[in-house]
Amino acid sequence: MAIKNFSQYLIEEEREVYFTFGRMNPPTIGHGKVMDTLAAKSGKSDYKVYLSHSQNPKKDPLSYVEKVKHTRKMFPKHARQVMLDKDVKSVFDIAVKLYDQGYTKINMVVGADRIREFDVLLNKYNGTKARHGFYNFKKINVISADE
Repeated sequence: MAIKNFSQYLIEEEREVYFTFGRMNPPTIGHGKVMDTLAAKSGKSDYKVYLSHSQNPKKDPLSYVEKVKHTRKMFPKHARQVMLDKDVKSVFDIAVKLYDQGYTKINMVVGADRIREFDVLLNKYNGTKARHGFYNFKKINVISADE
């Protein structure tokens, strides 16, 4: 029996990541609980915390860089998972970045009130080249951070 295609014998590595995306302006104990949940749900998989760039004097007093710095200081056990990436402005930017990093499955952890919104958005563009770039995951889950 001849080997037709060597690549059929290679097993593609399944890489899974858990992430959240939030304002955290300023970071609170509640955000710490979300990160604890994220870490617990991810198990042995990677997890990442992305912060939005939203800033205004009344509701969002901290700049993006200050917010990342304070979040890392307040939650030292999660500090290395709090991403400082000025290119990430939306959930699509995160999806494209994670896809480019070789992840095959993503799990977004959000408040229960936002599950449907992100589930629809992320799945709608899976495998579709669009303005935001391209990603194509085997599985996209949006799960609740609420205990």
